[in-house]
Amino acid sequence: MKMNRRAEDYMKVIYRLRDKGPVRGVDIAREFGVSKPTVSVALKKMEASGLIAFHSEKGIELSEKGEWIAREVIERYDALYGFLLDLGVDEHTAHEDACRMEHGISETSLAALKELRQYLRHSQFKPESQSNNEKDDSL
Repeated sequence: MKMNRRAEDYMKVIYRLRDKGPVRGVDIAREFGVSKPTVSVALKKMEASGLIAFHSEKGIELSEKGEWIAREVIERYDALYGFLLDLGVDEHTAHEDACRMEHGISETSLAALKELRQYLRHSQFKPESQSNNEKDDSL
């Protein structure tokens, strides 16, 4: 199922925020730095698509379908973020790039990147920038 990026981001945020208690629209608005009405419109569309449900005491909850999508997006992000860190990309850039890439990468390419990451880890690969830093430290 092809989702738009914003809906995937909302589901990912709902998934992560729910551990802190009931998720409300204001929590999502704060997370994205957008207005509550903007979030409300998006959430109504997501509810109509069967991705979330509103509960008075539990707040916004992911449906089974929404939960599955959120987990998939988080898995893609985690794999991409970790891969970029392994390549020596700084945390901020790795986060920003992984956030963009998580929405467009195919399952085939993601599987290939995961396999490459495992290979690099077993070969004890160190990016040139990390190798140079270690050499500089030893001088």
